[in-house]
Formats: sequence, C-alpha cells, structure tokens
Amino acid sequence: RALGVRFNGSDWVDDGVSLEDVQAFARAVHAIGYDYLHISSGGNVAEARIPGGEPGYQLPFAEAVKAAVPEANVIAVGMIYDPAQAEAIVSDGRADFVGIARAVLDDPHWGHHAAVALGVPEGLPKQYERAGRTTWRAYDRVHPAA
Repeated sequence: RALGVRFNGSDWVDDGVSLEDVQAFARAVHAIGYDYLHISSGGNVAEARIPGGEPGYQLPFAEAVKAAVPEANVIAVGMIYDPAQAEAIVSDGRADFVGIARAVLDDPHWGHHAAVALGVPEGLPKQYERAGRTTWRAYDRVHPAA
C-alpha cells in the first residue's frame, strides 16, 4: 500500500485543475488510506504560467487541502527556506509538515542551522560535535545568520 501521494494544487494553465478538483482528489485518496498528502504545483508544460515564486507561493494549495481534509497529514512546499516561516506554517496549523528540498540541496546542514536559528539547544551527532557553535570558534564567522 502507498503511504502517501504528491500531487498538484495547480497546474498553472487555463482550464487546468481547479482547487475544487484538488480538494476532491485529496478527500478520495485520504479515504482509501493514504497517510500523507504532499501538495506541490505544476510547471512541467510550456503553457504553465507560474507566478512570482515568492516564499510560500504554493502554501495556499496545501491550506486548501488541509481545510478539505483536516485529519490528513498535509505537506506544504514552495520556496519555503526560512526556518521561522517553516515553523510558523506548522505551528499555525496551515500544514502538518513542510517539505524542504532546494534549500537542503544548497545547504546540507539546513536542518541544523534552522534549529540553531530557532533557538533549539545544540545537539549534534557525536561525529559532528567538534563543528558545533559551542566547540568551534569559527562557527559564527562561517554561519553569521545562524
């Protein structure tokens, strides 16, 4: 059985998938037992007209799915790279998870840096302990925004 499904909240084309279609699909796949619904958006066709690309630009699709299926585990994506924004999305109940992709490709230690930025006490795996904020004097120089 599949655990979850990733699908488009919009395909960004005229007469494409509607938000009502997306919500109906979400209800249907949740009803058959999918554990999570990962909401993205299209852009794989030449006709797609994707707006701006502001941080969180795909979040309204995840919010619409969450509203339609409140008991589902919904994953939001779309230019979400700021730790505070990701935390707010989850803590405000706008989605249950935030999918971070390109930000992690850019910075494989994004999760650690996000935790530090959000004030989570440092807790590194043993092999990384010597590279942490409290043990590496250059940490704040290398990561000034962390």
